[in-house]
Amino acid sequence: MTPPSTPTAPEVRLLADAVVTLDDSNRVLTPGVVDITGDSISWVGAPGEAPDPAGAEVLDVGGLLMPGLVNVHCHSPMTLLRGAGEGLPLHDWLTGVMWPREAQMSAEDVWWGMTLAADELLRYGVTTTCEMYLWSESLARAASTAGLRSVVCSPIVDGPGWHRFGTWEEQARAAVPLRDTFADDPLIEIGIAPHSAYTVPVEALELAASIALEQDMVLHTHVAESQGEDTHLREKYGSVPRLFERLGLLEVPRLLAAHCVWMDDTDLDLFAAGGVAVAHCPQSNAKIASGTARLTDMLDRGMTVGLG
Repeated sequence: MTPPSTPTAPEVRLLADAVVTLDDSNRVLTPGVVDITGDSISWVGAPGEAPDPAGAEVLDVGGLLMPGLVNVHCHSPMTLLRGAGEGLPLHDWLTGVMWPREAQMSAEDVWWGMTLAADELLRYGVTTTCEMYLWSESLARAASTAGLRSVVCSPIVDGPGWHRFGTWEEQARAAVPLRDTFADDPLIEIGIAPHSAYTVPVEALELAASIALEQDMVLHTHVAESQGEDTHLREKYGSVPRLFERLGLLEVPRLLAAHCVWMDDTDLDLFAAGGVAVAHCPQSNAKIASGTARLTDMLDRGMTVGLG
């Protein structure tokens, strides 16, 4: 966050006990000032260096002021299912608890679930999410209405309860008209999300990659989340990253892979060379006891890693 070098007259001035700037020098100002003009930050600095506030509204917010947090892997409307399936491994949790319930969910349910989640996220400083969930249009409208910035990735799942959204091919092709629907919404970006290599056929992965390349979309998917999933796919394909390499997914410049727990050195090297970003989900991984992602090894390879 690098504010303009020539400050303009602010409309709102925020005074805080500490300001984390995340500018080129990563300054932490104690205390600090943030000026807002229109919908943009126009100046950040120490109170003694601040420009004349003129007629600005001055708010002493106290505490810590910093850029909003980003949750890079969410199924936020699952707030409605909170507590269901506690203590189950991933496969049993998905097939026995989540998918049967989600098969009954309506677009309105998702709207309310996302509205509840947005309230919780914004209250604790998360201003941007990357979402993967059913009824994506309803989800996106709820996020936008709440003022939450979100990359809403249109899902593709070939499984129980999902055929009401069409075949996997129809689900994949729905991403482009959904993107067009929100083209003028400054808070919403549409991506595409084949759920995982174990819930869609390889042809769906190939189609999603093709659409992501043609439309410059984020492609978001789960990778090597659990040991059981990894063992099965490693026997079948070598590993998910090796499968992605063969199918051309590593050519997608905006590929975001969630979890990435069961990765060997070759897998990490492939993702690092392909510029794949990783959504590291330690709380989720701990909850279902799926393992510990090799975070340090990812960072040592220069990979981009965010928290989900």
